[in-house]
Amino acid sequence: MQGAIGTMFRMFRYTGQVAKRKRKRRTSYAWAAPLHTAGITLSADGKRGLGYARELAANAADRRAALLAGEAVLPYRLTVNDLAAREDESPISVHTLIKCARTEAFGDRCQSALFRHLARRREIAERSDRICAEPACTTLLPHCSTVRRRFCDQHQRVAERVRRHRARLSSVPRS
Repeated sequence: MQGAIGTMFRMFRYTGQVAKRKRKRRTSYAWAAPLHTAGITLSADGKRGLGYARELAANAADRRAALLAGEAVLPYRLTVNDLAAREDESPISVHTLIKCARTEAFGDRCQSALFRHLARRREIAERSDRICAEPACTTLLPHCSTVRRRFCDQHQRVAERVRRHRARLSSVPRS
């Protein structure tokens, strides 16, 4: 206790103001709502944790929708403690199960990286199919390829690139 008071006194003395504690941001479980588990293998604990996270995310979405609709009474805010009491478990075990699901689905990413990953996944899903830029080729490019990619696997090779370059050079008249 003495160390904290001394630190605050020093901060006041040097800056002229008392340091305010940063308010902890409420944990978001929005990552669980759009998650499709088709390509992901989750353990039994991961599946339970994903179910808890989806319940919390759905509750937050309902509260947000009610707030935006201008409703006078918002739905009850569901918390991890409520889920733990309902399932007759400790809140720590519910948090552990949710963390297990998130780690199995996304690895050890931070919150912002996780949402960037989901946004990129959504952007890729919305992209239209593209065809190889080679004139005679009708092959579709892989759906997850970047916007910059123009050629299919066959026409992306070095030999094909050299062939295109040489054809372009031979078509340009020399002066």
